[in-house]
Amino acid sequence: HIHYIRTANNNLVGTLPQHIGFLPRIQHLDLSFNRIGGIIPQGLVASSGSLKRLSLNNNQLTGSIPSFLFQSSFSKLSYFSVEHNFLTGDLDQLCTAADADGENNVNKAMAADCLGTDPEITCSCCRYCCDREDSCERMEIN
Repeated sequence: HIHYIRTANNNLVGTLPQHIGFLPRIQHLDLSFNRIGGIIPQGLVASSGSLKRLSLNNNQLTGSIPSFLFQSSFSKLSYFSVEHNFLTGDLDQLCTAADADGENNVNKAMAADCLGTDPEITCSCCRYCCDREDSCERMEIN
């Protein structure tokens, strides 16, 4: 079974396929630093029960942060990184997501484009917030 996929910095071009989530035991998916565009596909939900680390940063993803990320099955995420894309939306629901046991395991490390006077993403619990000029700051989380 596949538990770890890392294709970072491979100059991948295209969109994320719908079937990207049909890896039921995947725990770490790192597709960062490529030229992947389009939206985050609904098919990612299929792997959500085991997924602990999701790195989609430094790509060309577009659209809103999908609401399926706020399902309790995604609460096992301990690392979630989507900065330096063209995504918009609100990640605050993910900040308080709890898994089936009532444990909040998310956002031990979370990064998004949430810095500046007009941020693309709202995220009160992001560990790192970035802006349009590619600078990031470590945030204090209460």
